[in-house]
Amino acid sequence: MRDQAGGTERVERGGPADTLRADVWQRVRDYRGGVIALEIDDIVELLPQRQPFIFVDRVVSLIPGAHAVATKGVTGNEAGLSARKFGFVFPSTFVLEALVQLATVVVRAQDARAIDELWLLQELDRFDVSQEMTGADMIYLHVAVGDLAPGRVTVHGRAELAGQDYVTTDFVLARQAL
Repeated sequence: MRDQAGGTERVERGGPADTLRADVWQRVRDYRGGVIALEIDDIVELLPQRQPFIFVDRVVSLIPGAHAVATKGVTGNEAGLSARKFGFVFPSTFVLEALVQLATVVVRAQDARAIDELWLLQELDRFDVSQEMTGADMIYLHVAVGDLAPGRVTVHGRAELAGQDYVTTDFVLARQAL
């Protein structure tokens, strides 16, 4: 999280540091009426993936355990995509992964103890792609976490491109211990 001087506050996983992180986030929630915004440093702290495999650039609105809105900027120069024979097409499966990562942020941000758990895509109930992304643009990601059963959550995800639906999906995340 960002401290008041604008730097990044690093905390260890487990023990008293989790309480520190929870206290920092509680102060942010109190200040912003329950909504949190995250930059890439905060996102990296909540995800097990590392660059270049993180597909969420910024979380603009997060209510832990409930929902989030985020952005993913696509430049057309992403690793492994620029040398395609028929031009650039951003894979819709990358958008699915971005939605899974955003849902993981929603779940892990709810409880500091969840940082020691791995949340994986267990079921894909629906995956609709409405259009192709053939150039640089901004993708807007929306996820809402539904039924929280022990070790499982249902998620409705949606991605927008140029104000139009791009990907709509429903899936289940399941918890795995690290």
